[in-house]
Amino acid sequence: MRIGIDLIWLVPRLGGGTYSHVRGLLRGLASIDRDNQYLLFTTYANHDAFEVLPNHCERVLFRAAHHTVASRLLSEQIRLPWQVNRYPLDVLHSPGYTMPLLTKVPRVFTVHDLKVYALPDIYPVGRRLLRKYFIREAVRQADAIISVSNFTKQDIVSRFGVSESVISVIYNAADFHVPVVDTLWPELAQRLRIRTDYIVAFSSREVHKNIPILLKAFAQAEIPDHVQLVVVGHLPEGPMTLATLADSLGIRSRIVFTGYLTELDRSLVLAHAKILAFPSLYEGFGIVLLEAMTAGVPIACADATALPEVAGPAALFFDPLSVDHIGSALQRLLADGSLRQRLIIAGYERAREFSWEQSARQTLGVYEQVSRKARTH
Repeated sequence: MRIGIDLIWLVPRLGGGTYSHVRGLLRGLASIDRDNQYLLFTTYANHDAFEVLPNHCERVLFRAAHHTVASRLLSEQIRLPWQVNRYPLDVLHSPGYTMPLLTKVPRVFTVHDLKVYALPDIYPVGRRLLRKYFIREAVRQADAIISVSNFTKQDIVSRFGVSESVISVIYNAADFHVPVVDTLWPELAQRLRIRTDYIVAFSSREVHKNIPILLKAFAQAEIPDHVQLVVVGHLPEGPMTLATLADSLGIRSRIVFTGYLTELDRSLVLAHAKILAFPSLYEGFGIVLLEAMTAGVPIACADATALPEVAGPAALFFDPLSVDHIGSALQRLLADGSLRQRLIIAGYERAREFSWEQSARQTLGVYEQVSRKARTH
């Protein structure tokens, strides 16, 4: 088969689970499949990120697709269908939030989440309308749909009335390795002003990560003064910044906002944490949970959406809408060493149930099914 992978939508510098998903899936496919040819449709934003791939993976650079949403959509919706005719494909896989609509090539569409429907107010109006439109049309037109969790599959079925038979649940995995160059940690910790014991949390520009309520819980709970809260990643924009909120709560000196970190620095910060706090209101999967398990970091986690499905027995769950519940979970996990150890052991066992090789085999099976069906029609 000749398989196209649509990466025009992907901007690695924004990070996030979708980039981790694509990177892990491609590495998994490269390790298990030497028979098929892969064409990666890339842009200047991501072309170099996929430089190290086997010979049967070829990159096709879309030079006109720049950092603007408009240029990427134009390239994907107009130029990509034309390009597909130059490189006849058996299957085209779109693992992002959009899919080319004007092509007859058999298409596979991955749905990571439907938070634009569940939490529409977290997006500006224009972006919200565009994302809703392209997800809806992609779900309707795709020859096969991949969902990253059973939760997301049921969300697709209930919102769009799609038959369950066209949706395959294929889990993500953790593309995470505990850093072995630990000599880098003291310098990084000093640079970020991180002390010995800290809770780590991951933020994004979208407010569903629920960091404000985590700050309130951290301020209210009986947590020893020497314990910090380290927030990694881009911060949401709004009338009150997280730094201002921390000031108003009287905990600014105990909070570290690292901003965006390189992959190595991010791994080091996660690996040295006492706890991962994950209060997100909505996740289609939650790859960082598997990363924490792999790193031996116990998890305090929201009992919402796909998170219990992914974390299983390897997390202490809380209600993400309750400051009291979050604070109590953090307080308990910090104080109870035996509980932390039980969750660490459960996390190691749970993480072994997920692998990119397994995901790749299942995804390849979807490609073969779609290609075979197209040939018989």
